Amino acid sequence: MSDPNTFSGLSVTREGAVELLQKGKIDETIVNYQLITMRPGEQKKVSISRAQTAKYIGVIAGYFKLNPRTDVKIFSIPFRAIKRGIVEKSLAWTSLISDTAKAVPGKLTVIVDLGRTASKQIVTIEDELLRENRVSTEPSKSQQESWFRNLKSELSESE
Repeated sequence: MSDPNTFSGLSVTREGAVELLQKGKIDETIVNYQLITMRPGEQKKVSISRAQTAKYIGVIAGYFKLNPRTDVKIFSIPFRAIKRGIVEKSLAWTSLISDTAKAVPGKLTVIVDLGRTASKQIVTIEDELLRENRVSTEPSKSQQESWFRNLKSELSESE
């Protein structure tokens, strides 16, 4: 989904969630739809490619007595920063380029545990790389001063 509002608005009621299951792409905010059939106790690993504008994933466990509070979840797709070189860092620090431009979607693992008549749990596990690469986008004061000193010394050496 590019925007979770339609999905979350419809999935508040059982009828709305069933409509989402039946129609799939109900409007332009649902950029990809995939129906995956599972039974309680069954284990299945499914890889889904992220659509270009997708920022969220919606999960509906479609039971006969579907309960929106336990059987419907929305997860945001995590993004992880790509490490930058010194030139790109300095350009981002001076706001000449966007600091968020170098990010790629992270891996999102969603675990759906199905009971006999309802979902037991629908949870996500954060990607290890995302946890390791969680970097502050704001440079610290010492980083700013160090960068400025290095730049100043490079300029004086070139004269």
